[in-house]
This record gives sequence, C-alpha cells and structure tokens, in this order.
Amino acid sequence: PFLDLLHGANPLQTGLMARRVTQLHLDLVGEAYWQLARGALDQPIAIWPIPPSWIVGTPTPAYPFFRVNFRSWQGVIPESEWIWFSDVDPANPYGRGTGTAQALADELETDEYTAKFVKTFFHNRARPDLIIWPKGDTPLQEGEVRRLEQQWNNNSRGFWRAFRPFFLRREVEIKELDHSFQNLQLTQLRDFERNTILQVYGVSPETLGILSTGSNRATVTMGDAIYGRRVLIPRLELLRSVMQERLLPLFDERLILYYVSPVTKYHELELEA
Repeated sequence: PFLDLLHGANPLQTGLMARRVTQLHLDLVGEAYWQLARGALDQPIAIWPIPPSWIVGTPTPAYPFFRVNFRSWQGVIPESEWIWFSDVDPANPYGRGTGTAQALADELETDEYTAKFVKTFFHNRARPDLIIWPKGDTPLQEGEVRRLEQQWNNNSRGFWRAFRPFFLRREVEIKELDHSFQNLQLTQLRDFERNTILQVYGVSPETLGILSTGSNRATVTMGDAIYGRRVLIPRLELLRSVMQERLLPLFDERLILYYVSPVTKYHELELEA
C-alpha cells in the first residue's frame, strides 16, 4: 500500500509529478507539504502536494494545526494530516524552511533583469535611435515635423528599405543614439551569475552541457558522479528520512524505505583495477 501511494499520489497527479513539485518547492523556498487523504482503515490513500504559499501558519505545541489560505477559502487542518518537508533555516531552526533559491535571490534576479534589459532593447526601450532637427534658428512648425516624421518612417523603416537614400528640401542635423552592450559586459555578467548559481547548487557545468576548452570525457564522467553524490543523494536523503519517520509508521513501523543510489558506477575503472 505504501508503494502504491508513492506511485499513485492522488487522482490528479502521478507519483512522479507529486515528487517533482515537492522537490521544486524544497529547492525554491526550502519547504514542501503533503496533505494526507485517509481510507476506511485510516491509512493514507492519497497525498496532495500543497504549495508553501498557501500555508499561512504552522503548528505550535499550544495549537497543533496548519492554517491554510487558498483564494477565498481559509481553514485549519490538524497536524496529524500533514507530512512537512523542511530545509531548516539556520537562523530559525524551529520555524519555516529556507530554500537555496532564496539565498541566491540577488544572483537570480540580476540574471533575469539582464535578460529583460536585452529584451527591451529590441522593443526600443522607449527611446528613439535618431534625433533629427533643422539647422539654424528657424524651427519647424508642428505640422511640418509630423509630415517629416511620417515621410521618414514610410521611406526608411524596415529591413527591406535598408541603404535607401532620403532627400530633404532643407538642411537638418541628425544625431544617432548609440546602443552598445560592449561597455556593459552583459555576457560576462550573465556567465558570472550562472557560474555562481551552479557552484551553490553543486552542479558541474558539463552536467548541463556547458562545455569549455578544458572539458573532455573525464570531466563529463566526473560531472555525472558529482551530480549524483552531491546533488541528488542529499535531496533523496531528505525525502527518505522524512517519509521513514513520519509516513511509514502510518502503515507498519517495521518497514524500511530505501532508494537505488544514483551515483554512476565506472565499470571500466573497476575492470582496470
């Protein structure tokens, strides 16, 4: 029954879907919640992952209930009907969890805003590429300015009109506003933020397909080993330990939960040894 619960999760989600969203919650905000649905024998028959943002209050010794707020619904659910996964906050080990993404908030936002800055460049950033005005002290009338603007756009806008000449009946000055990313070093900035994020999560660049001049078969193979040993196993251990202590006793206290190690075995190395 316990394995059926892990594989089936609930009527709307498979076990893989439920575990995936649970791990995303842990990586992002450092906590995840499963609400249990019980059957006729009082054993859990379904698990419902609940977003941490819906939880507005956690249990205390004096008030052992979770307070939940979803849209216009508010309610309290007993602590016994929940499985609470938490990446403990060092500053408050008895409170809510804290996620790696929260520690990387500045780096993640910097990378996102850099991408948005580049995107807005192609939307003109609400700034024209050219400023055109007549030479001399005689200003153009508003109607003349609008006609010149319309004529300029009609004859010059679009890549199919590139390199076409434009003729005017009076002398004008044209100032081109420079859009240069070179001085901002946006590529180097995004590479730096990416590397910082990968190092905090413990993921080697080769695992994500980021290859450099120093990448080779050995670094790719070792990257898989590092990913399994330092990224996957700690996450698996957190899930396993919580389910072993909080969920398995609801079925049978003699049960032991384990997982197959994701660390890659190097058969060639074993053969050479």
